[in-house]
Amino acid sequence: MRLTAVLLCGTLALAACSQQDGGEQAAGGQQGPGTTVAPNATDAPEPSATPDDGAVQLKDGPYSTYTKLNLDACKVTEEEEEGESVTWDCPGYGGYPLIAMSGDGRMDLDVARDNGSFETISPFNDIGDTVEWRLRPDDTPFAIIYRLRTATPEAKQRSVLFVETVPGPDRPSCLIARIEGSVPNANARARELADGAMRVEDCDAVEPVLLGETG
Repeated sequence: MRLTAVLLCGTLALAACSQQDGGEQAAGGQQGPGTTVAPNATDAPEPSATPDDGAVQLKDGPYSTYTKLNLDACKVTEEEEEGESVTWDCPGYGGYPLIAMSGDGRMDLDVARDNGSFETISPFNDIGDTVEWRLRPDDTPFAIIYRLRTATPEAKQRSVLFVETVPGPDRPSCLIARIEGSVPNANARARELADGAMRVEDCDAVEPVLLGETG
């Protein structure tokens, strides 16, 4: 049985989420590495908000931490055709690096290694500067959430959240969901879908959930 129904379970509970989880907020806001939010928090601050006081929440379920993504500070590992195709090795979290890839003006992001599938949106785009990591109570990451934004004035200005699992020793990462940034409670939905796929072992059994205009 495919996992779409499993991933969607619990989304009815999101009706109780705060409406402050605006769709156009950055994935995870702008906190620095190690900042945590409670498992059922509605959303992180807007990019202009200051970090919280750093108080550690009780880890009785999945929670989030955030890392910055600055391509200028990453190591270029591959480059072809005068910059048309570039791969970067970037700092991540907990020993898991981030692999950022650019091709034909479009971006993709994977954890630890290229999963072989260039996941992006059709318009030319840029990647957000914050990556949200979903962690188990033992601090082990199991998914990331990041954002792509359209990068040309000719295209409709929009953003899409991507939810992707962290790979294991014998399995690649999986795309879990794409959520248009304007979808109500987009960040909370991304976390819910990430958490529903915490124990994914077979990427072939995953049918990504698509919410809004995600292509």
